[in-house]
Amino acid sequence: MKRQTKVAGMVAVLAALTLQGVSLGAEKAFPAPVPKTGANVSYMDGDDGTYQAGVAWPTPRLTVDEAAGTVMDNLTGLMWAKNAAIAGKDLPWAEALAFCKQLDLGGHKDWRLPNIKEYHSLNDWSLSGKTDTQRGLPPGGSFTGVGIYYWTSTTYAFDTNLAWFMTVWSGGYTGHEPKTRALGVWPVRGGVLAPPKAADPQTPEKK
Repeated sequence: MKRQTKVAGMVAVLAALTLQGVSLGAEKAFPAPVPKTGANVSYMDGDDGTYQAGVAWPTPRLTVDEAAGTVMDNLTGLMWAKNAAIAGKDLPWAEALAFCKQLDLGGHKDWRLPNIKEYHSLNDWSLSGKTDTQRGLPPGGSFTGVGIYYWTSTTYAFDTNLAWFMTVWSGGYTGHEPKTRALGVWPVRGGVLAPPKAADPQTPEKK
């Protein structure tokens, strides 16, 4: 009886450890593993090119739908406008948000301005800064109208009058600018989104 109790106790401990993500001879599966940067050349032992750490890119990385005017990223599940200058001109931040929300492209109406992490996910650091035509983007996207400076939807926390922008050609260099400045607009859709907020209940009228 004591042996059965001891075995049952060990099983319970192992189950608890597994639920807590403790590795028992295998790697824990995390919800958001980091993908590879794309760098595949080593310049010194121990650098990014040595380990090429991260989740491997699928083949193909990008799938183009010419008729719809969209590009699907098969690594992240994000869909991008094929025309990176679809807005026709640079816009202030608030207008960039509004443009993306009203965009109807490829049969989809749920476009939005990408956040800073989503923009970074589209970079290929093996190409960044090498060629003006590729602009540091993964090959195969056939993107058109690619500029340099693009708004993200992410506000700069230290001063909320500013928002983060990203540069494509220089390998995802980021900075922050006043929201009144006009920068590029590159819509995206898909990904994991927060559930919509419930509407505030109406305050009952006082009698």
